[in-house]
Amino acid sequence: MPLRHRYLAIAITVLLGVNQNSFAQESPAIGSVVTTPIVIQSKSGASQVAEQGMVFVKENRSEAASRTIPIHFMRFAAEQSSEPRPPIFLIAGGPGSAYDFSSDRYFEVALRLRRTRDVVYVGQRGNPREPVLVSPLYIEGQKMPLDRATTVEAARSAIREQLKEAQSELSSMGIDLRGYDIINIVDDLYEVRSALGYDQIALRGCSFGSQWSMS
Repeated sequence: MPLRHRYLAIAITVLLGVNQNSFAQESPAIGSVVTTPIVIQSKSGASQVAEQGMVFVKENRSEAASRTIPIHFMRFAAEQSSEPRPPIFLIAGGPGSAYDFSSDRYFEVALRLRRTRDVVYVGQRGNPREPVLVSPLYIEGQKMPLDRATTVEAARSAIREQLKEAQSELSSMGIDLRGYDIINIVDDLYEVRSALGYDQIALRGCSFGSQWSMS
């Protein structure tokens, strides 16, 4: 299997939450990059060319033996490069949210911002498949009894049980949940910046993305 395709196979395996033991000998080096061109089409029919790819990082940087996971990104090259400017890194909220550039709103955002500088969308670790980062158990929620009013304590207890079940489910998939914190995703941005060869970047995020930016 060509190196590029082998890396993509590993990336897909990690994003799907599958145990990576069968790829242990073939894990890509930390900081390595895989890219491929992509044409993005908006729901209104417009299109623009970009590239998407993955930068490989440690899942838990505090563990020397941590497995390698991919950080997904999309890059929109600047249309005018006569006056180089720091790229804009777009980061989503949530945690667990992702930008869909086929929507007219974000399609136009990328189109407008790339006029004078590169635009790079960096996905949160676990995306583009959210259940790796946010468990379906938590999304679906706990069923509450309809024959009596709830209480703060009952709601708190239900949420606590949801989180315990979600943690157990994700851990059973081989995911090291200690790596999914603000420090690691800040370092993800740093590693994507470094891998793509940028000295300086401008951050643009909303909601949790603003907390990510400030961190």
